[in-house]
Amino acid sequence: MKSWFADNYEKVILISAFTLIILQIFISSGESFIKRSNTTQYSQFKIIKVRDETFIEPSKSTSVLPGDSIFYKSLDSSEWNEEIIQKIQLIKRRKIVLNTSNNREIEGTLVGDISLDEKWNNSAESLSIRQQRDTIFIPVKKIDKISTQQRIKIAENLTNLDWNNHEISLFQRLNLESSNDELLPSKPKWTGSNPDSNSTKYDLFTPPIIYLDDGKLTTRLPEREKPQELKEPFGLRLVSAKKAPYFLKLASWVGNVPYFEDKKSRLSENSTKFTRNRLEVGKFYKRDLNRKSGQPSFIECNESDPDRLLEVEHFVVQQLKNSKTGGLRMVGRSLIRDYMLGGEPFEINSMMEEVFAGDYTFMFAFNLPGHDEQSFELSSKDQGRVISLSGRSYQVVEIDLKSNHITIVKKDPRVLEDTEKKFTFTGL
Repeated sequence: MKSWFADNYEKVILISAFTLIILQIFISSGESFIKRSNTTQYSQFKIIKVRDETFIEPSKSTSVLPGDSIFYKSLDSSEWNEEIIQKIQLIKRRKIVLNTSNNREIEGTLVGDISLDEKWNNSAESLSIRQQRDTIFIPVKKIDKISTQQRIKIAENLTNLDWNNHEISLFQRLNLESSNDELLPSKPKWTGSNPDSNSTKYDLFTPPIIYLDDGKLTTRLPEREKPQELKEPFGLRLVSAKKAPYFLKLASWVGNVPYFEDKKSRLSENSTKFTRNRLEVGKFYKRDLNRKSGQPSFIECNESDPDRLLEVEHFVVQQLKNSKTGGLRMVGRSLIRDYMLGGEPFEINSMMEEVFAGDYTFMFAFNLPGHDEQSFELSSKDQGRVISLSGRSYQVVEIDLKSNHITIVKKDPRVLEDTEKKFTFTGL
């Protein structure tokens, strides 16, 4: 048996390779069949059902985000209806163009699927973009615009529409009634003049009509000023402003190496415990965007890494006297530098339940007539950020913690001039 296998070794390898290729083709064709079975093709878009959700996939690249609108109408009607987009899906291996809050334009290929909902502005996730041989990670909350062939979730009330008889638009359309020729004024016709006839009701000496307007005599009534159109309200309201607790807590130490709890990362999806990270003094760390359940949330990086987040500059264990019992206790004290917050390094010790590192959070409410009320949160480091809500964009142009005010500019494509409003806060 061994001698036969040795004599036919190359044939066995060749047959095995062909078998694997055939199996792969069979599996991929089976997958494509499953995908087609949930997809309906129309002229300008597809209707795709994924589990219990229904999506529209336009045939071209689009740049809508949750909070924007989609418009639809029946082919035998001129009335356009509006639905707010609540969720989009970005598909891996598709070309994508990103515009960030610091005016960068990034092109590449999306590495993995990702879904964005109405709270995407506060998401801690990042998009993985492949550029030639490199992969970069862009935080979602720093993105102003996404252009790609995406999937747009439609509302439950649209899933049963007959899309063969409906039209879809991602731009606001005007509801124009069909013109009625009978209502249009007729063109004037020249009929000539008859100098011998007197068609006026006035004679040569008929006195003119005199009006009294504001104490003055006049032969004409003054033109009244047209009432100005009511401007749309600004739409934003500052709900609260408060100090933001830092996300790290010094939990323990081994020798001269501290262990920190990351309050932004739980051990697993259903766990109530936070992830622990071993952070050595003098090393730089960034978030692990490919972290799995049970793993630390930070990984070591270089000082020049653009995603560098923090560094433990100093750590010491000291004996401190307990003011209540008079005894001594061991206290770990660390000095942290956060490169996203900027500013001076700050202390986190093992006696602190909450740490304040100089960051603030501001809660805003969005409310306009005819639109659902929404809320979003800003950080004191979000100057320059743009929030898109129901076709309007709000840009944070200034956050001044000394004079306690935030200045926001509203941009509406239907209005030529931008609107600016200053919000004042107290109690920080």
